[in-house]
Amino acid sequence: MSRGIEQKDSFKKAMRQVYDLYPNCHTVASVLRNIYSVEDSQWSALLLRDGKFYESPVYQVHVYEGVAGGDAFGAGLMHGFLNDFEGQEQVNYAIAASVLKLTIGGDLNLVSEQEIRDVMKKDSASAMKR
Repeated sequence: MSRGIEQKDSFKKAMRQVYDLYPNCHTVASVLRNIYSVEDSQWSALLLRDGKFYESPVYQVHVYEGVAGGDAFGAGLMHGFLNDFEGQEQVNYAIAASVLKLTIGGDLNLVSEQEIRDVMKKDSASAMKR
């Protein structure tokens, strides 16, 4: 079992060290997971952007296929940069894209922006099977 969410302060400390060590780095992000089994976990994310931390909601996820969640998170972050999202919206969007990906099969997160925004309005990814 992994308890990343419960170690949030350690993640923040490490993220701050990366941020401080590399002065040209303006953003550091991480997914945090509490993994209870292959299928059941909680997912959350942290974003350190321009010196300020942002925290996403915690999603209770029933994982259908556990591939490409990190890729979807990274893509969500990039989408946020390209669309000038504020830090909180960016981390919320990225983790919503990630947990949505875990509820569908295959390597690609072939979902729409509206589907990701719908997840952002929910408190759990367990009911979002496609």
